Amino acid sequence: MVDAAQDRVPQDESGGGTSHRVSYVILISGLMAFSMGQTVLFAVLGPIAREIGLREIHVGLIITAAALAVVVSSPLWGRLADRWGRRPVFVLGLAGYAVSTFAFAGVLYAGLESMMLPMVALAALIATRTVYGLIASAVQPTASAYVADITTDETRSAGMAALGAAFGIGSILGPALGAALAGFGLVVPIVSAAMLALGLAIVAWAFLPEPRRHGSGDTPALKISDPRIRGVILLTLAIFISFAIIQQTTAFYIQDKFAQSAQQTASTVGLLIAGMAFAMLLAQAVIVQIFKPSPGALVRSGLSIGIVGAIAVLAAPNVPWSMAAFGVFGLGFGLLFPGVNAAGSVQVGPQEQGAALGLVSAAMAGGFVIGPLLGTWLYEQAAWSPLALVAGLSAVCLLVSLAMRLGPKTGPA
Repeated sequence: MVDAAQDRVPQDESGGGTSHRVSYVILISGLMAFSMGQTVLFAVLGPIAREIGLREIHVGLIITAAALAVVVSSPLWGRLADRWGRRPVFVLGLAGYAVSTFAFAGVLYAGLESMMLPMVALAALIATRTVYGLIASAVQPTASAYVADITTDETRSAGMAALGAAFGIGSILGPALGAALAGFGLVVPIVSAAMLALGLAIVAWAFLPEPRRHGSGDTPALKISDPRIRGVILLTLAIFISFAIIQQTTAFYIQDKFAQSAQQTASTVGLLIAGMAFAMLLAQAVIVQIFKPSPGALVRSGLSIGIVGAIAVLAAPNVPWSMAAFGVFGLGFGLLFPGVNAAGSVQVGPQEQGAALGLVSAAMAGGFVIGPLLGTWLYEQAAWSPLALVAGLSAVCLLVSLAMRLGPKTGPA
């Protein structure tokens, strides 16, 4: 899978002589670092917030603020990636992620050390995470557009799955990093992930080549209302509302259900997320690469498995069973990530890849606008209700997807 993808990466046209293999490794490493930072944060933010004196709904507000910024900025970054090129926008996104995460970690540290009042810390956390959303949102649509440049409609699902596998590897390494470093301080894993991302941004700027794109011309003004992509965007939004609910309530659910301390919760949730990420990686690096299903088949299979996973998480009686249940849920989402990206990509022309995938990324972020607030509010009403909603919403998405064409116009859905 990796070798085939590497063979499609174009030679560096700047004359630097960077090999295809090294170029591909740099791109994937940057995506893994970005993913590591995300999963580390999801594992430790809940316990840290409680130590500072914040409520569950406050964590939802922090994530929602960042997601709103991503919704606004992702389409812009997608268009700029079409106009400026993939490399500069990708590097800018990674660097912005690193710097804003350093600032976010500083505020968390100040709150833990009682250098800020809880509400002051909340305002600062919202501000720094909003900056993160505005800049780091360049990473995902640009990377997806890069993959679209080096694949065909027929290989797009496999290409997006390779991209998802990079995120999956990072999602495994991130919680492992969190579990290993949490004992030195809850903020240390976040700082470490930011340092790695900054280093890889520098490497990417120096060595990552600009891919050779299909076709040429001005960037079209693709709109969210375009009938070619509108259905995919709405489906993506609903799927990521479910995913955001799971991510934002898991730490609270585990801590309360199994009566764990903040340190224990950070380690346990890190392992749960790592297990889910491993299952995602298995789906993307093995299942998709072997069977090469269409975008529609990926989405429908992922939703079906995700329903089972959400119910299994709710029914799990202990931590080992919870780990297995999160693995099932991860397997489903591992199919959904490349499914919606590939479905969005194949609906539009070569010069609209960045714009289309920017809109898909905005829809993903939109899920994190609604999901965290909805999930944390529901959790305060009843601990089981967020998981029940995820199962129900996934079932609705499955029914809707059956009536949609989610593949190339000339191929199977």
